[in-house]
Amino acid sequence: MVDAFLAPCRAIATCLWWLASSFKLIFWSGAQPGVVFWLIVFALFALWIGSGFLAATIAELAGKKRGEAFIMGLLAPWVYPRRLAATSEVAATEEEIAAAERAATAAEFATEEEEIEEIDGWCRAWFAQIPVDDDGVRQGPFRLYLLDGAILELESIRDLRDDLMVVVNSATGKTLRIKYDNIANFEELYDQTE
Repeated sequence: MVDAFLAPCRAIATCLWWLASSFKLIFWSGAQPGVVFWLIVFALFALWIGSGFLAATIAELAGKKRGEAFIMGLLAPWVYPRRLAATSEVAATEEEIAAAERAATAAEFATEEEEIEEIDGWCRAWFAQIPVDDDGVRQGPFRLYLLDGAILELESIRDLRDDLMVVVNSATGKTLRIKYDNIANFEELYDQTE
């Protein structure tokens, strides 16, 4: 396992050492490379690194290991990414991708509607129905009635777990963990200013 990792690393180190030695020889000889030389060096370096990133991207889309594909893309620039793309089944048209997304969305809504009908009592699935913002937080305000008679005004629901939820109290700003078994009632409050 270690040799499988070290062999490509040694090959890369050898190539880099050879490049550094070549540059050292050029500068010691008194040659002053111009702008064109540096542009060519930059372009070759960009193509070399780009090959590794392209191989890693193709591997990720095909469900293969990205790290190995990146290293192989560096060792066999532009040859390995082409071979990987030819052997992987990642060639899908935009129409196929859009159709698959529409089907997945429709199936998701169908299962959500079925789940909504089956939910009984306060549980993770019930609170999971509340829409989330871009950060994955269910923004309030909410009012939570507990079995012991306490009433909490909630700013947001931060996390849902199997037996409890993590909320932020509006009054204190503190994070609280409340078990679903302790909830008597729950309601969403709406902003009266709108």
